Amino acid sequence: MGRKAKFSQEKKLEIVKAYLEGKASSLDLSRLYGCNASTVRSWVEKYQVLGEDALRESSRNQSYTSEFKQIVAEEYLKGDISLRALAVKHNIRNNKQIQDWIKRYNGHEELKSYKRTDGGVDMAKGRKTTYEERIEIVEYCMKNGKDYTAAATKYEVSYHQVYDWVKKYNKGGVVSLKDNRGKGKDIENMDETERLAAENRLLRAKVERLEIEIEF
Repeated sequence: MGRKAKFSQEKKLEIVKAYLEGKASSLDLSRLYGCNASTVRSWVEKYQVLGEDALRESSRNQSYTSEFKQIVAEEYLKGDISLRALAVKHNIRNNKQIQDWIKRYNGHEELKSYKRTDGGVDMAKGRKTTYEERIEIVEYCMKNGKDYTAAATKYEVSYHQVYDWVKKYNKGGVVSLKDNRGKGKDIENMDETERLAAENRLLRAKVERLEIEIEF
């Protein structure tokens, strides 16, 4: 059974809006509501990146696959993102969880998975997808700040699949999302109109995300 939340989603949103509207500092709000200033800032960051849903308390203890933990640890070790930003990006409860995964990863210890019992999608299990599906999934991921977890859950694919498709797209464009195995059409023979349409679709997703970030 998950622990009872001290602050409801509505209360968190109230605190976040008070901060963003300049009514009080994170320190003032922490004193007023009886929480840490760092917690207030964390809620603000999550809200700015993921919206109101990021402030919702899960009804169960959050579980993560070994695959997910490894990808998060490797992402941090690349040196391009802080622990806090990584926690916000993947909606992970706190930095200490990530630090523990990194420690285990560096020590070559097993990053164990915890089985979900709520009937939700097992993000460790991938599935076959069409080219159009991969375009749609990457587009969704781009529009939502590269939220691989949300994309994996929404489209019932593995976290690793989403991560890999976005990585391929960033490196080689839409042609890299084409499955060239079997009797499918060769990447080199893709219709130019098809290629440009897909590129424009994903570029629009990038622009929309940048516009949202600029507003904040």
